[in-house]
Amino acid sequence: MYRRSTASASLVLLVALSALASFSACSSSPDDEEHAVDDGGAHVADDASGDVAVDAGGSLGSTSVPTGGADGGDAGDGGEGATTGDGAATAALTPMTVISRGVSAVASSGTASDANDADYTTTWRSSETPSASTPSWIAYDLSGVPATNRHKVDVAWYAQESDYAEYDLNAKSGAVAYNEPRDYTLDANAAAGGTAPTSGWVILATVTGNTYTSRQQAVDLTGYNWIRLHVTGVNGTTENTNVAINLDVHDAPDGLTDSWLFLGDSITAFALRNDGAGIDARSFAELVNAAKPAFFPAQEGGGEGGWSSATPLIPVAGGTESIFDTWVKSFPGRYICLSYGTNDGADTANMGATPTYDNLVTMVTKVMAAGKIPCVPHVPWATDAAHQKNAQLINTAIDTLYEKYPGVVKGPDLYNVLLGHTELYQDNLHPNPQGRETYRQAWATTVTASVYP
Repeated sequence: MYRRSTASASLVLLVALSALASFSACSSSPDDEEHAVDDGGAHVADDASGDVAVDAGGSLGSTSVPTGGADGGDAGDGGEGATTGDGAATAALTPMTVISRGVSAVASSGTASDANDADYTTTWRSSETPSASTPSWIAYDLSGVPATNRHKVDVAWYAQESDYAEYDLNAKSGAVAYNEPRDYTLDANAAAGGTAPTSGWVILATVTGNTYTSRQQAVDLTGYNWIRLHVTGVNGTTENTNVAINLDVHDAPDGLTDSWLFLGDSITAFALRNDGAGIDARSFAELVNAAKPAFFPAQEGGGEGGWSSATPLIPVAGGTESIFDTWVKSFPGRYICLSYGTNDGADTANMGATPTYDNLVTMVTKVMAAGKIPCVPHVPWATDAAHQKNAQLINTAIDTLYEKYPGVVKGPDLYNVLLGHTELYQDNLHPNPQGRETYRQAWATTVTASVYP
């Protein structure tokens, strides 16, 4: 049995951040000339009732895409233009159908079909520890998918298989990872469907030094029948140095217009991962799909235990950019949801909700400047009076935010959704599995009504 460890509730805030590691482009492969398209950085962490630790002691890693291998210019699609995002917030929201569900899957070891079945509680797990000489790989035969649906695609993998999934290995000092891809390529092959090819693979994208528990990449599969994730290094610990993931391929003809990143604290880390929340609950993406069958969003949970609204904005030592800046740059999709406020204090003393409001405004404007769309929900209810007071003050400020920034997507009113439902809580702040299901449903219900056509 292997699980991602939860963060300690007694971490100490590291005021002095180490210098952010520089990011180098990957070297060219024999077949393809590559160029870097995104960079990475260090991240922070939270625990909805604990102290915060910030560790900039590593990098998200570097990503490179061979010339012609990915869609190179359409803003907001995760190709070259994705980090600037010009126009991403204005392009029409179009369906990103999952084209890999149930197709023939083969792997270096393990049960490959667990990666692309209809159950996010199952994961493909390799048996080897990947290296350059002994890689772990999984390949999908997409030859049966109409060619019109496999040009521009979004490849999304999720290693969030435990009951609690934080986003970034570098978020906390001493954080532990389990079976997460660190160094890998996305490859394609034009061979006919049927038997997995042993040669002729073309590298479409290369990632090195990844520290996230999920990742998306836009690539162009025009002319190819196969796609492969080829892993040569992992983030892991004893007995957990394999690869254990779900892997989706979405048709994305107009770019990553239906791709979501949910940032927040430990409540987000519990509730908005992709698996069944401990009770086989449907994910946010599955709930959207149930309400709007033409749509199946790509969805990443980016919660970190202990975060306040101030934590992601702490500048990295020696620079002016924050961890939040790096996260916005590295995410190739459209919607970035900001679920902060619970950890901003049991009450706000004589300061009101001004600090939280100012932090949310900073994050909202950064997301908009990147050409993406921010989403902000109301802070959820808590069972104790002190946190209830805090949430009500902050939610009033969030209403002001909605008025002043009409481009913000209104998230669910999590306070009133959970109000009084002590049976949905495992402690004073954190929803239990049934509460997490309610939390997910609130998100899906709200955005299907306001965002989806």
